[in-house]
Amino acid sequence: MLFTWLSLALVCLLGAMSPGPSFVVVVRNPLYRGKSAGLLAAWAHATGICFWALLTVAGFSVLIRTVPELFVIISVLGGTYLGWLGVRTLIHSSSPLDKMKSEQNGSPWLGAREGGLIAFLNPKTGLFFLALFSPFVKPDAGALWQSIMVITPFFTDGLWFSFVTLVLVRPKVLAALRAKSVLVNRLSGAVLLFFSILVWWHAIFSIGNV
Repeated sequence: MLFTWLSLALVCLLGAMSPGPSFVVVVRNPLYRGKSAGLLAAWAHATGICFWALLTVAGFSVLIRTVPELFVIISVLGGTYLGWLGVRTLIHSSSPLDKMKSEQNGSPWLGAREGGLIAFLNPKTGLFFLALFSPFVKPDAGALWQSIMVITPFFTDGLWFSFVTLVLVRPKVLAALRAKSVLVNRLSGAVLLFFSILVWWHAIFSIGNV
């Protein structure tokens, strides 16, 4: 079981470290709202990951394959949310200082909202669990292994993004990134829009095959 758990933990860590919309959204929070918002975003995102893991263990992957329309709905919602974030980021990219001040004065719980929503609505998360996580699901597994399968991605994801947050809020790193805030905002917005288009394209393609 130890080797299987280590394999599971490695898969979860690689999934958390992979670049994508979740990384962009979670990382923006410590840059513009501070450490508290970054940590809240990290663990809210981990909660969303835990939700997907729980669904996979409960057999949701089988349901998705049986009723593909469910995944299409998730893709449409996720693509729309990513597009909204991307457009909002690009709109404010030309006035980064004012935007940073207004966001920093906002509640750190805004970070939790963004981190949680991007985990729940990001189809990449669902595909990850369907493709890579499902093989670890054992029909005859007991409650202990099922609990481990849910807890492992939660802590792996939360600890990884907490580490990233603590690195980003270091004074020298934060100052360097904020000096390039216009570029950071534009790249972030472009990446989010790119993933939004990919998600929508996948959703349209999936509709044609449902």
